[in-house]
Parts: sequence; C-alpha cells; structure tokens
Amino acid sequence: MPDCQLSVSGVNVTLGSGEAAVRALSDVSLSFPAGAVTLIMGPSGSGKTTLLSVLGCLLKPQDGRVVVSGQEVTGMDEDELTLIRREQIGFVFQAFRLFESLTALENVELAMEVCGEKGPAVRDKAETCLGSVGLAAKKHLKPGEMSGGEKQRVAIARALIREPKILLADEPTASLDSQAGEAITRILHDIAEVQQRTVVIVSHDDRLREFAKNVVGLRDGKVVEQVN
Repeated sequence: MPDCQLSVSGVNVTLGSGEAAVRALSDVSLSFPAGAVTLIMGPSGSGKTTLLSVLGCLLKPQDGRVVVSGQEVTGMDEDELTLIRREQIGFVFQAFRLFESLTALENVELAMEVCGEKGPAVRDKAETCLGSVGLAAKKHLKPGEMSGGEKQRVAIARALIREPKILLADEPTASLDSQAGEAITRILHDIAEVQQRTVVIVSHDDRLREFAKNVVGLRDGKVVEQVN
C-alpha cells in the first residue's frame, strides 16, 4: 500500500449558521500514514469528531481538500461518497452498534449482506475476521451474552470484513474497563502495523499514546500538537 492513504489540507468546517455558527475546524492540514496508528486528542468541542466525520466522508468541509486512497473526494456527490465509504473505510464506534438479535457471526456478515453479498464465502470470511480478533470460539453468542470488550471486538471484525484500507475509530475504549480497553487498543495497533492499514483513533484516553506512532492535538478546531 502507499505510505499515505488519507490526508486533508486547508480544511475549514463551520457548523450552524448566523449567530449560532461555530467554526469547528480551522485550516487543518494533516496526513495519516498507512501502517501506523494516528491518535487524535483534545477536549470536548475541540473538533475531534468533526475531523473524523470529514475523514470518513460523512461531512463535507466548506474549504480545503480531502484525499482518500489517492482520490480527492471533496467534490464528489453522495453516491460517489457512499462508494468510497463502502470500499475504502471501516468505522468503529464507542457504542458498538451491534444488532442484539443477531449472533456475533451474523453481525459481522451483515456488513456484506447490506451490499448484496451473502453465502458460504461470506460466512467463511466473517469467521476469519472474528478469529483475527480472538472471538472464533464465541461466534454464536449474541451481544447480550458478551462483555463490552467482546462486543467491541465484534464491531472491529465487522469493520474489517470488507478489507478497508482505512479504519476510523471514535472513542473505541471509552465504555470499557482499563484491561479491555488496552486489549482493544493492541488489536487496533496490530491491524495498522501487521496489516498495513491506516488507523485513526479519536480518544480522550491519554494511555493510548503509547500505541500511537502519530499524535495530533486539537483545540478550538485548530491543530495545536503534532508528534510523530
């Protein structure tokens, strides 16, 4: 894979309008290399989630460029952006977003089924993804039968099944105890380093710094720290 799968340059985002308008991102320029974890940190309201939304092609900036896997996506329409998200980007959320009525295996398979892909090959791939996060033996459990850390592992497996080059994680350890949080962070680190994917994590947890090759600090929508 190329050294950089994801970058933004001169990005400005204003949320709201009129007197309620807030500059969420101000002239942000960053590159996110493949094969490494980039950690985005900052206080509430600093622009972390807004930046992740821009990186995930969920929010268009008013100004600037966003490049995903060599393609500038800023001018793309929603159909084109949907295809980019589906083929290039995996998402992991704090709240897991699993279907309670489905097993771990079925939750992972669903990421393929919504795109019209199903059958034995999809099931085999889902089992492989669950195995890669250490949950092969628990594939038939439903979310209510799993711990928070196990649920997050299922969510990661689901994000990986379409083999995205980019994985974006929004506070993936926030609802977990310290031991489970560290295990999830190690998994994300290995996904970046071993599988040579671009992994971007937004977090308040300063303990994640030891797993990140690059650290970006935001405050009031501006980059105030860059360590790599």
